[in-house]
Amino acid sequence: MAVPNENGIISLFNAILQTVLVSILCLILFAIAMPIFSIAMLLLAGIGEVVASLVFVLCSFVAMWFIVPIFFLPHGIFVKNQDIFGAIGSSLYLTRFTLPNSSLFVLTIFLLSYGLNLLWSAVSETSWITLLAIFGHSFVTTALLAASFIYYRDMTAWVQIVMAKLKPPVKQA
Repeated sequence: MAVPNENGIISLFNAILQTVLVSILCLILFAIAMPIFSIAMLLLAGIGEVVASLVFVLCSFVAMWFIVPIFFLPHGIFVKNQDIFGAIGSSLYLTRFTLPNSSLFVLTIFLLSYGLNLLWSAVSETSWITLLAIFGHSFVTTALLAASFIYYRDMTAWVQIVMAKLKPPVKQA
């Protein structure tokens, strides 16, 4: 899905390197945030289950705010051949103007993927239908991934058009 740069060559090595850097960055952030979150939830659970549940729901909404921009980070790497920081910037820029739509899109992808995964795993492992479930799962996952790249392309174009229209005209002297 990577597109050629000016020379017509796809920088596969650069895309792989940037993807590894994204993985390392996410791992570091997860390693920092998870112990803090776990200790906080443990302390809140000591106060009461209702309080802990409300804080967990609130944290889930806050996490969605961070997940949506991160969701489009690999798209900038593979489509625009950007480095990790350029991809973070373009992902934040995109979701800044399309947060309601992007949040709904990411939530839809998550719910479809999770719901259909439950459906695929409901089949007995010894049944012949398991083979059908594997192909169905791969087809749906590939379709959702392709839909995310199409959404990224279309929303990026839309934001550029809107920004061009909002830019004040240059007065000639």
